[in-house]
Amino acid sequence: MLLKKIFFYILFFSTGFSFSQYRDTLHEAFMSKKTFDFRYESKNSFSNGDRIEVVSIKGGVTFGKKISIGGGYSWLKTNLSGNNFLPDVNGGVVYKDNQLNFRYICYYIDFVYYKSKRWSLSSQVEIGAGLSKFQYLKSGKKNESIGNLILLYNPAINIKFKVFRWLGAGSTIGYRFMLLNDKSIGKRLNSPLVSFGVLIWWDELALAIFPKSKKFHKWFGDPEW
Repeated sequence: MLLKKIFFYILFFSTGFSFSQYRDTLHEAFMSKKTFDFRYESKNSFSNGDRIEVVSIKGGVTFGKKISIGGGYSWLKTNLSGNNFLPDVNGGVVYKDNQLNFRYICYYIDFVYYKSKRWSLSSQVEIGAGLSKFQYLKSGKKNESIGNLILLYNPAINIKFKVFRWLGAGSTIGYRFMLLNDKSIGKRLNSPLVSFGVLIWWDELALAIFPKSKKFHKWFGDPEW
């Protein structure tokens, strides 16, 4: 428990520090070239020996290759179940092996505070709001509990490495704070987050395929390599 507290305190303060330290560069970034930011993320956490996977599709705008702002849609992919008392449609109570389902809309800000030819480090803050429900079968029909509002806050640190000019790999290390949630699931979802994936820099790919295109150079600026 102590190590967990130390972990997310360090993460929280390092994320906030990076934004305050580099706030003077934000105006320059917003005045620079803008590119489209597309993300397909799969974030994993572990609770009580279970792996919990949440998938997100996000889109936004990157300003000056320094700060990205956008939003998206996230949902629970892992099959999680729990025995809970739930009200049925007739006002009674059923006790079932219930399947957890939650989905939410999220908004994110990603700020790059270190960048070299191959490496980049950034701080990311994500806020989400949605509903959680339990599904269960009764008389062969699928039923759902009344939806519970969930609010969450995910600070994270992103590490990216370019293998080639437009292709690389990345990892995200963060923590999921359930600010408002169903008490039956809150403890399971408050946990560290880890994700790994392959990354494509679409602006660099376009510039590599069409190196003489004036439009792409105007939209994306000069290539980094």
